[in-house]
Amino acid sequence: MWVFDEDLTDVRIDKLIVDPSTTILASLVRGGGQATRLTRATHKEIKTLPAYESPEQQYTSLKVPEAAVSGQTIDITVTGTNSGTVIGGETVNVYIDGRQVGTT
Repeated sequence: MWVFDEDLTDVRIDKLIVDPSTTILASLVRGGGQATRLTRATHKEIKTLPAYESPEQQYTSLKVPEAAVSGQTIDITVTGTNSGTVIGGETVNVYIDGRQVGTT
């Protein structure tokens, strides 16, 4: 499994098929970046390379403690999958009693 934010000096190269209707999503972590180079695909590449699929996060579980002590840290865990062919990311807002208390 490749964890993209443990070492921001890592480089990942993906070759994917796109067409004029494709919109490429650039999901960046703080201090990260993305470069895109478009070239005409060969007939062989069209047959063998996967098509670009935008990242789509699906969340499968949420773990929240039953109670929180005032002034103490709590851990919230969200587990999910990304069905796309590239790295994805989303902003997560945290609400308590309908009031937003944080964003990651």
